[in-house]
Amino acid sequence: MRRTALLLMAYAVVSLIIFVSAEISQSELFPVTFSFVFLVLIYLWYEFFVDKERLSEEVPQISVVSAWTLVFGLFFLSMLVRVPSVLLYGQPYEKIIVIYLTVLTMVLILNCKPSVFGFKSEKFGRALIIGAVYYFIFEFSAKIVQFILFFLLKGQFYLVGFNLLPFLAMFPFMTFCVGISEEGLFRGLMQTLLQKFYGVRFSILVQSALFGFWHFVWHLYPLDLVGMLVHVLSTFVIGALFGFFYSIAENLVPLILVHGLIDSFSYGYIFNSIELSATELFIFEALPYILSIALMFMLTRRLAEWMKKP
Repeated sequence: MRRTALLLMAYAVVSLIIFVSAEISQSELFPVTFSFVFLVLIYLWYEFFVDKERLSEEVPQISVVSAWTLVFGLFFLSMLVRVPSVLLYGQPYEKIIVIYLTVLTMVLILNCKPSVFGFKSEKFGRALIIGAVYYFIFEFSAKIVQFILFFLLKGQFYLVGFNLLPFLAMFPFMTFCVGISEEGLFRGLMQTLLQKFYGVRFSILVQSALFGFWHFVWHLYPLDLVGMLVHVLSTFVIGALFGFFYSIAENLVPLILVHGLIDSFSYGYIFNSIELSATELFIFEALPYILSIALMFMLTRRLAEWMKKP
C-alpha cells in the first residue's frame, strides 16, 4: 500500500506541474521543458537512489487478476491525463506522467528492473541501427510508392521539399517522451505482463487494441468519427506490428527510435498543395501505407532475430 501511495503521489505531483505549466504558458516551451526535467529526475532517481540489488530480473509471480488490474488501472490513469491534455492544449503533454506511472510500477510495485520490460542497454548500438533500418524501410517504401503513383496519375511531384528544422525540433520530445512512454506502457509493461499468463498473439492483440483506442481522443473535438476510426485502426495495426517485433527481440530501444522518427519526421515534409478527391486520397495515402505495413510484417522477424543474436 505504501508503494502504491508513493506512485499515486508522484502521478499527482507531476500531473499538477505539467498542467499548470501548460496553463500559464503561451507556448509549448514550459510543459516540454518540465517534461525533460522530470525525465532526467526519474533517470537520476533510478541510477543513484534505487537499490538495484533487490530488484528482480524476471517477471514477478503475480495473479492474473493483479496483471489485468495493472493493465487497465495504468491505462485508466494515463487516459485521465491524456484526454484533458489533448482537448485543452492539443498536445500530448501527458507523456512524462505516463513514463512515471510505467517506471514506478516496474520498480516500486513489481519490484523489477526496467530491463525485464524491454528497457535494455545491451547492444545499444545495434538496437539503434535496427531501429533506423526498420523506420526507413517502413517510411520510404510508402513514400516511394506515393511518389510514383502521384507522378503517374497527376503528372506532378507528391513531395516538393523537406524542412529539416521542424523535424529536429520535434524529434527529442517525440522520442524521449512519446516513444519511451508509449512503448514502455503498451509493449513493455502490458504485453510482458499478459504474456506471463496468455499466448503471444493474445497479448499482442490486447495491447494493440488499447494502443489503438489510446488515439481516439485526437478526434473528439471537433468530433470526426471517420477520422477517429481510421486513426484507431491504423494505430492498432502499428501496435500489432511493434508487439510482434517486441515478442521476439524483447528490447524496446529500436521501437522507441522508430516511434520517435514516425512522429517527428513527417513535420518536415512539404507536400504538393493540389486538392485530392476521397478516391485519390485512398490511392495516394492508404494504399502505400498498407503496402509498407505488409512489407514490415514480412521483415519484422528477421530484424527482431538480429536484435536477439549474441
